Amino acid sequence: ENTVFSIALGAMLARKSSVLYINLEEFSVFEKLLNTRCTKDLSDLMYYFNCAREKLVCRLESMVETIGGLDFIPPAQMIQNLNGIRGSQWLDMFHEIEKTSEYEYLILDLTDGIMDLWDVLRGCDHIYTITKGDGLAIAKIEQYEKILEDMNYGDITSKTTKWRLPVFKHLPASFEEMTYGELARYMKTQVFPDLLGEGKNEYKE
Repeated sequence: ENTVFSIALGAMLARKSSVLYINLEEFSVFEKLLNTRCTKDLSDLMYYFNCAREKLVCRLESMVETIGGLDFIPPAQMIQNLNGIRGSQWLDMFHEIEKTSEYEYLILDLTDGIMDLWDVLRGCDHIYTITKGDGLAIAKIEQYEKILEDMNYGDITSKTTKWRLPVFKHLPASFEEMTYGELARYMKTQVFPDLLGEGKNEYKE
């Protein structure tokens, strides 16, 4: 659900803004979802950035893939290629992309498999967490937020928005379905009504 949520947001934003989507999941279903096969991925971009920061924009332009107006960097095909990359390195590269490119939005699909996740989250402007309503899920969120406070990362909680999505009869199975259907309608009217240009109204299943 997290990846579908992130791609759906990117796809809808891309209709009126320039958006770059980056997926850092360990085992991404990205290629299957978008029905595409890529030769270069995120690990290559980080390698090029570490070798020649001044050439990042050129490398970025040559590696970016686009589907339906949404630009994305293909996720690492082998998660081992991302081992050892610190949070400060990720943030450094993301900031360089923001500074040297024309993207208005940078959407990060994050996972706890990356090093220094909390530092990366601290560097984000907005954080969205999808939760479930059962007792176990609530307890996990409460424990997570307590640890953040204990480790002096409480500012992450203050800029996090938690969403408990309803049960959808049909989740998008391809990119073409991302901007319409139940999930898209819910996001437009309930989650991001201002950002996506839809007034907030009652959502009916």
